[in-house]
Amino acid sequence: MCARHLQFCDTYRSGAGRSGRRVQVINELGQVQARCLVSGPVQSAPQVVVDSQGRDNQLAPNRRLLPSKWRLSGPSGDTFEFARPGLLRLLNPLAKTQLSFRNTTDQTGYTLINTKERHLLFRLFGPTSSDWCVVFDKTPLARLHRHREQGACSGPFAWLKQAMQPAHWVLVSTDGELPFSAPVFLALMLLFDSLLKK
Repeated sequence: MCARHLQFCDTYRSGAGRSGRRVQVINELGQVQARCLVSGPVQSAPQVVVDSQGRDNQLAPNRRLLPSKWRLSGPSGDTFEFARPGLLRLLNPLAKTQLSFRNTTDQTGYTLINTKERHLLFRLFGPTSSDWCVVFDKTPLARLHRHREQGACSGPFAWLKQAMQPAHWVLVSTDGELPFSAPVFLALMLLFDSLLKK
């Protein structure tokens, strides 16, 4: 089932994951649509993404050493393939394309890109919260931004406490429902988060 709004929550970063890194995707109603207990490095170790019905989706790299593609295999036989630019990324580290992914059933392809040209230092040291967009055939389908949890902060340093609240990535459709499911978004964000650290 697809939605208009999906939020990627990393409980390890928010301090709740004592036994390892746990991530989940929730919809606009707060319902968990996909979850994963991350085992090993995301880029090189297979991961199991569980959907809202408790079914396993397998995310696996094409090779353990320096993988360039990952495949998410669903329980009904549907698969998505994720890829990152290889040689082009080495030749041009400031290239807009971060990650591409496609439905291998109907060959529909999408790209997660950095949409804003910024000063060189900003591009070198990471994206801002609103620089990312999922596009299909040059048409923006959804925007990716950061959402900070709103806590009940009071006192003289309330603004500082609020700034320290966990921030989660949120994907919001620009028009209609998202064309891919929550497990696909979770796999996309695992890889996106991992590749940003490189």
